[in-house]
Amino acid sequence: MTFSAKNANLKAEFPQKNGNTVIRYLIFFGNATVKEDRKATYVQYNPIGRNSSLFSYTGGESRIFTVEYQTGFNLVSSILKTGAASITELTNYPKDGQDDKRALFFQKQPSDSPFRKSGAGAFISSNDPNQDNIVRFMDYQIGLIRSMVLNNAEDPTVGPPLIRLNYGMLYEDIPCIMESYAINNSFSTDPKDVHDVDFIGNLLIPRNKNYTINMVLKEVRTGDFLKTKFEPSKITSRDNNVGFEQIIGEDIHSINPGRIK
Repeated sequence: MTFSAKNANLKAEFPQKNGNTVIRYLIFFGNATVKEDRKATYVQYNPIGRNSSLFSYTGGESRIFTVEYQTGFNLVSSILKTGAASITELTNYPKDGQDDKRALFFQKQPSDSPFRKSGAGAFISSNDPNQDNIVRFMDYQIGLIRSMVLNNAEDPTVGPPLIRLNYGMLYEDIPCIMESYAINNSFSTDPKDVHDVDFIGNLLIPRNKNYTINMVLKEVRTGDFLKTKFEPSKITSRDNNVGFEQIIGEDIHSINPGRIK
């Protein structure tokens, strides 16, 4: 498996009251699959005496992306061992535009660590810094997923983040809202099964089992409401509503917004 941070991630754009945007990345640092669904809406007419219906197109519903992502201690650790990324890169706070290995899951200042320093996460500590960092990384990723369906409780007028789906050539910065998520433990903590699970201390984080995370995203295309022509990678119009003209046209052949150049 080739690790590519730019090409396999969810980019969360958190709106701020001052008009700015805070960006965080959920890198698919494990196995991920994307399922796409979409349907058109029609009004059906059945004229008297006609043996076939007539249809009038009334529009299309948003695309629905069902994303399944698996992560786990050994899975993350194995990627690190391949050299595709290093644990030190998890605290290097890279910016957009850097190479694949360094464009990781958040955009912050070096003094502002995303890992929990107090509260429930304060007991994440052992004599193995590499182990601790992997556990904190997993904790941060799951916390970030939870934040994607929340508004700002201190200012409820600020809604949930816009989520941009990136997954290879077919999905480049697709603007979405996250409708739902589900986090499933693919292991049992039942006493009769516990011998099959290698837990890390009292964290109940297993080394040898994965978490399966299912997310449902719905595409949102507004852009500048067609004030300008759709143009991929152009911030003002890349999210415009588009139709088949972009697929069969002479220039673009894609409805992907594309990443900002």
